Parts: sequence; C-alpha cells; structure tokens
Amino acid sequence: MEAIIRHSLEFNFTIAALHHALDAYRVPDIIKRANSQITVATFSDLWGYKKEAFQASTRSPKILSDAGIPVALKSDHPVTNAQYLAFEAAKAHHYGLDEKLSIASITSVPARALGLNHRIGQITVGYDADIVVWDSHPLGLGATPLEVYIDGIPQFDTPISVLSKKSNKDSTRNDIIKNKEKEKERTASSVIIKNIGKVFVDENTIIESTNSSLKENISMMVKDGLIECVGTDCIIPNNNSLEVIDLKGGYILPGMIAVNTNLGLIEIDQEPITSDGFGPIINYPDSEDVVIKAIDGLKFGGKHLNVAYKAGVLTSITSPSSLGIIEGISVAFKTGSHSVLDEESIIEPETALHVHIGTLFKNGKRLTFKFFTLIEPF
Repeated sequence: MEAIIRHSLEFNFTIAALHHALDAYRVPDIIKRANSQITVATFSDLWGYKKEAFQASTRSPKILSDAGIPVALKSDHPVTNAQYLAFEAAKAHHYGLDEKLSIASITSVPARALGLNHRIGQITVGYDADIVVWDSHPLGLGATPLEVYIDGIPQFDTPISVLSKKSNKDSTRNDIIKNKEKEKERTASSVIIKNIGKVFVDENTIIESTNSSLKENISMMVKDGLIECVGTDCIIPNNNSLEVIDLKGGYILPGMIAVNTNLGLIEIDQEPITSDGFGPIINYPDSEDVVIKAIDGLKFGGKHLNVAYKAGVLTSITSPSSLGIIEGISVAFKTGSHSVLDEESIIEPETALHVHIGTLFKNGKRLTFKFFTLIEPF
C-alpha cells in the first residue's frame, strides 16, 4: 500500500480504492498521503484463515472511518455471498462503525469509488429508482427485505398492506454500541441481569415473561461465578454493589457448543506449520494403525479460541484432521482454558469417533460429509 501510494505521487495517477486492504487500519496516515481520497474496500470480519489475514481486525472499518477514510464493504463473492452484503454492514456496525457510515459502506461510498455517484448510491431526485424496503432496520439482526424496486418496478409484488404495516421489531443496536464503547474488560464473577425476555434453561425448559412492559420481567443474580437465582420471583437486594445489566427484553441461553471444529488444533488454516498435522490414512478394518486422538495435539491460548470464547462458544468438540475414512477421536474442552493443567479444562478426553463417508477418501482427499458417534454422553 505504501509503495503504490508512493508511485501514484511520483507518476501522478490517482487510486480509486485499495481492495481487501486488511492491514489498512494500521497505516491510515500513509493512505492519506495520496493526492486524492482513497476508498478502502474491505471486509467486516473476514480474518484468521491465512497469514495475510491473521492480524486483520474487526475494528478496521471504524478505525479507518474515524481517520476520515471512506470505507466500502465487499463480499469477494463467492468467498462471502454477495446476497448477504447488508449483513456485512450490520456486522461492521456491531463492531463500532457508525450507523450511517455502515449503510453508506454498501451504497454511496462504493458508488462514489466507482465514479457512479451521479446516478446511484442515494435516494435523490433524478437518481435511478433502485430501492429496497425492509421489514425493520436493515442493520438489525434478522432484518428482511419486503420489496425491491429496480428502475421503480417492484420485483416481488408485495401487497401494499404488508409494506404499510408498522414493524414490531425493537432494535436496540445503538444502545448496544454505546454500551460496548463504555465497557471495560470484565473480571468480576458477580452480576445482576434484569429485564430478561426469555431464559433457555435446556431443551425442555424455557422461562418466559408474560409482561410486555418489562416491569416484572425475569431477573438473574450471579454471585461468585454461580447462578444464585433466576426467574420472575428472583429477589434482588436494593442496596448492592454488583454490576447491573439491563437486557431490555433480550434472551439468555447456555454457553454454546461448537461441534466438529478444528479449534485448538489449527490456528491458521492455510499455514500447515500452525496445525497439529494430518493423521494417517487408516485402511479400516484391516489396518494396524492406531486411531489418532485430538487431545494429544490440543493447544490452548490461540487467537481463534479466545475469540470463540468471548463470542459465547464456551465448549468445543474438536476432531483430528485425517485424510482417511477414519478421522479419529474428538475431545470436548473448555475454550477459555489456558492449558490442560487448568481445573476441568478437559470435559471429555474421548468424545466421539469421527468417520468420513463417501468415495472421495479413496483419492486421499478430505471429505466435506462426515458423521460421528458419541462414545459416551458427557
């Protein structure tokens, strides 16, 4: 990036955009040296799968926009499906990019970078009538287009009664962003959570509030890392020093479990040196080879494990990597552990036997379709 900007100054040409530009957030001052405004066309959260992308940041769009650099979000289709480009903007907003700039990142900013901002990218008199009508704020999770107009012509013939109906979805995205900006790293193990809409206890039990006004909603109190009470009858002391979080009708569910991942065995997918390697091709049932176990190559403390843990994936069932029909035996562990020496870091050392199915294994290729059988419940 520094070289191409230096060349543009020497030979007097302009740069419309830097694409991908995963490291751009680290050098905004260099980008601003150019003799014209450069748009950074980048991703919202595509990172970690190769060395080039390993140091990328989900905060990149915000950092660049704060530095006065226009940001356009791209799909690199089919790397990420262009059909879900608005979701990329929603994720960028979640990670701190301003609401209006998030919308602009998939509308007016790329239009300007392409030199087409005289006719598309805005809802303005004289511009092409290409418009999307949403059922809720387009940056809200689950937002869905109701109608698409191309040159003013509706593509789905959605009934007027549906388009004019006011959405009941309550988006709290701005409140979430404001709270995130104020947050510090939490180390306390005691907290009070109030105004909970639902609590998913297990597959058979859901605690749900029937009061839509949130005045008598569900509360939860956690003390010293243990849930002390939960429900509409949870008594919260008036005078307490615990942190209080208002969910405003949000939901609570158990820590998530990632099944059949490579967490803990591979840090960078496209860098073999960062993985535990592939197991032998076992010609079951005639082979004398030993079935490999994921626990033998498990490594804690990786960047992906840390991100998964902070995103609520508290347990991973990781299977070994193998090119044969018998993949190996997986391990269930806590993603937030620092080493195998941590107390209860390993939930189940031998969770399941993983097997590839199909015929491609004959060619030594890894299969997409797999099945596994639990050795015993944990």
